[in-house]
Amino acid sequence: MILTRREALRQLSALFAIPLVRWPARLDDPLAGTIVEYQAGRERRDWSAAQVTERALGATSARVSAVPWDTPTAAMPNQR
Repeated sequence: MILTRREALRQLSALFAIPLVRWPARLDDPLAGTIVEYQAGRERRDWSAAQVTERALGATSARVSAVPWDTPTAAMPNQR
């Protein structure tokens, strides 16, 4: 197949543009992305399910420990 000058330039420009295309950055936090990104990270062995669970429980316990549970109105502010 004989290429025209226009087709050859189009193919060459696509070839030279490949290094300029930015690949999507990998997520450092598996809890910040979607389930597809989480599963892809597990497949790449970036993290394991146990590591993600440990990180999620750590984040949850940090938020729960910040709540003042020692006052009766802190636990249930609208209950009487």
